[in-house]
Amino acid sequence: MANWQEKVGIILMPLYILLKRKAEVPVETLLGKAVSYTLNQWDKLTAYLGCAELTPDNNMRNCAVP
Repeated sequence: MANWQEKVGIILMPLYILLKRKAEVPVETLLGKAVSYTLNQWDKLTAYLGCAELTPDNNMRNCAVP
C-alpha cells in the first residue's frame, strides 16, 4: 500500500465513524441529507484506496489542460 493510501485511510476511518452517528442528525436537514449522501457513496469514495495507480487528486488532469 502506498504511503498516501495509509494517510488517507487514517483520515477516513474517524470520518466514517462520525458519519455513522447520523441518528443524531435529523435527516430532514441539509446536514442530514449530506451525511446520508456521503454514507451512500462511501464505497465509491474509498474505492481508490485499493488501487495504487489511483490518487485522490486530479493534478495530472489539470496539468494536461492547455
